[in-house]
Order: sequence, then structure tokens, then C-alpha cells
Amino acid sequence: MNLSQTLNTLLTSVARPPSIEQPLSRHAFSIDEVAVSIGVGRDKVYDEIRAGRLTAKRAGRRTIITADALRDYLEQLPNLQLPPST
Repeated sequence: MNLSQTLNTLLTSVARPPSIEQPLSRHAFSIDEVAVSIGVGRDKVYDEIRAGRLTAKRAGRRTIITADALRDYLEQLPNLQLPPST
């Protein structure tokens, strides 16, 4: 699954009532949702926030990551460079 498909899956992962034809779009995610969606632990998400690479916001006592912040974070990650196989 590529980055675009992963983001689309994450952004449309809200359960929708049968009466709604179009999937609902999420605007923000919890730390746990972000961790699960990108395959890392909660500690890694908090480390990235502390390092300033991932932007988080507060909603009352909750820490949330906006969809735009998550998209920006994923797009700025370096591409994997593997050495040629022998």
C-alpha cells in the first residue's frame, strides 16, 4: 500500500451510517490512532512530536494530530535507500 492509499484509508476509516452515501472524512486523530495507522508505538509518536517533526494540538486534555499534520509528517520522511543486492 502506498502513501496515498494509506492516508486515504486512514482518513476514511470512520464507520458510516447506512443512510450516508459518501464516507465521512476525519480531520484529526488520537495518538493511538496515529501510532496504529503508521505502524509505530505511542512512544515513537511522542518522540516525533517532541523533536518537532510531527505537529500536535490540544483539545482539552486530549492530544490530537490533524490530518494535514500527519500528511506533512509522512511526506517529509526520507525514502528508504537499500544497497544493491549481491
